[in-house]
Amino acid sequence: MTFAWCGSCTVLVDSRFFWAALVAALAGLVRGFSGFGAALIFVPLGGMVYDAKTAVLLLWIVDGCGALPFLPPHLRRARWHEVVPLVIGSTIAMPAGVWILTHGDPYWLRWAVSGVVLLSTLALASGWRYHRAASLGMTISVGGAAGLSSGAVGIGGPPLVLFWLGGQANAAQARSNIFA
Repeated sequence: MTFAWCGSCTVLVDSRFFWAALVAALAGLVRGFSGFGAALIFVPLGGMVYDAKTAVLLLWIVDGCGALPFLPPHLRRARWHEVVPLVIGSTIAMPAGVWILTHGDPYWLRWAVSGVVLLSTLALASGWRYHRAASLGMTISVGGAAGLSSGAVGIGGPPLVLFWLGGQANAAQARSNIFA
């Protein structure tokens, strides 16, 4: 921390804030273009500036508040019969992920973040498609993977993105379902 002179007062400034704000702007730019992906940028880089727990918490606050104005139209367009099983799986698994985040070794959490980002990028870049209708069990399992990943490393979107974009949904429908 450093002290900065601001007119008639002295202000305590965390020098890491500038870097975190820069990373957040980059993550916001990615989310603005694609509709997802802010966590893939912010959590690994924000975790380098602060720790993984702080990066995940900041992401949940900033991304959650930033997404609120865009939520109503997506909620109307979402296919709820597809979304609800994912929410059930996520709700069941997220507490385990939060436990991992709060009790896990920061060193291994950083590696987990890197692994999730790398595997997600490779899977999306491969262009692979799942051509069958997803079963209820598979859908709940994907939701569970998203909840566990979201709770543990703040990156819950890749399982959902892979599920919908790797399947039959078009990009607009997948985005609405992910928002929901």
